[in-house]
Amino acid sequence: MRTQVTGMYGIEYPIFAFSHCRDVVAAVSRAGVMGMLGALYFTPEELELELSWLDANVGGRPYGVDVVMPASYEGADLGDADELLTRLQAMIPEQHREFVDKLLVEQGMEPLTRQDAAKYLIGWTDATARPQVEVALRHPIALLANALDPPPADVVEMAHAKGVKVAAATSRDTVRSRSLTGKTARLLKNTWTDAWERPDAPQTLPMPMRFMLVSDAMRCGRR
Repeated sequence: MRTQVTGMYGIEYPIFAFSHCRDVVAAVSRAGVMGMLGALYFTPEELELELSWLDANVGGRPYGVDVVMPASYEGADLGDADELLTRLQAMIPEQHREFVDKLLVEQGMEPLTRQDAAKYLIGWTDATARPQVEVALRHPIALLANALDPPPADVVEMAHAKGVKVAAATSRDTVRSRSLTGKTARLLKNTWTDAWERPDAPQTLPMPMRFMLVSDAMRCGRR
């Protein structure tokens, strides 16, 4: 199949396949589409290992990296990730934590033991996502995508200087919701998005405190 997109990226099919799993990204890239590795949950050190593995296993086919660099979020004035984490943890009301635990019980899911709090911030702020971008641009990626908002202008310039294209895309999914990240995004309508529209639901917290609050619940759902 020949389209403007296939010619632009040297792929066989105009499909972009997103995954947090490097094996999936490598497999789809070898199959002729653009595999996109979601960097959100990786530390810079972990991302370096993932991308080095991909370099050796995509068979010379193109792949890309997807990061999350919101244009605005609570604590954006803080550049130090540790200081930011401390401030944000203190800003999450206990009422919100209790409501998340309540939703897990309603769905018959056993709450997870609290994970390392520092992990909650990986990739959700400029302070934590920028190092991921720096790692990604040290590898022969074909495309850099930002899941929320246009990436900062200097990041676009950095990518273009390396010959890396930067994605700009929109979505036509079914519902606008702040229930996942605290930032309005289009999501598939489900019991989770419905629950946060209920009268007993607390007010949605801003990014990145929102994901810090619901991260364990998301893991329960995937499990």
